[in-house]
Amino acid sequence: MHEKILIIENEFLIAEDLKVILQSAKFNIIGIADRYSVALDLFQENHPDIIISDIVIKGKINGIETVKDLLRIKHIPVIFITAYTNDDIINQLANIRDIFYITKPFSDVQVIATVKMASAKIQKAEALPKASNREQELIDLMFKGYNITQIAEKLNIGIETVKTHRRNIYTKYDVKSAPQLLNLLLNHNSY
Repeated sequence: MHEKILIIENEFLIAEDLKVILQSAKFNIIGIADRYSVALDLFQENHPDIIISDIVIKGKINGIETVKDLLRIKHIPVIFITAYTNDDIINQLANIRDIFYITKPFSDVQVIATVKMASAKIQKAEALPKASNREQELIDLMFKGYNITQIAEKLNIGIETVKTHRRNIYTKYDVKSAPQLLNLLLNHNSY
């Protein structure tokens, strides 16, 4: 397991404990951030595969808002480790895709198992077939809302060629429509 993990935690001892637990399970810790600005710098410099974050961190921006901002750059799985379990917190977290949740105090087994689940999600996303350059152009235009005629004009190809590419894309990803394709790619962090 070579996933790179960013830890966002304001309590030094908890952050170090998480680091030791994860390194013992052969995960690569790219850094520990105790506030938004440090998390952003580490995220942009090291491109982690998984984020582990507390909800309460130093500064004006909490862990939830920090994570949401980071996920605008690149969507990756997130594990929240927190002592907070109230309905307001749960509702805020429910709006974030691909999250896992561990309550404090946590055990080594809980942390490792949850990170392995997040890692499995990454592996599954990597298992999707890759689109060719032309297919990717078509997918991009489909997701921007272009119809077949507009796609043909944009790519300077015939309408029947667009239909053939679209049919091949649907077959490759085993879907029957553009919304199904978008859903599949978003759920696998591939778009």
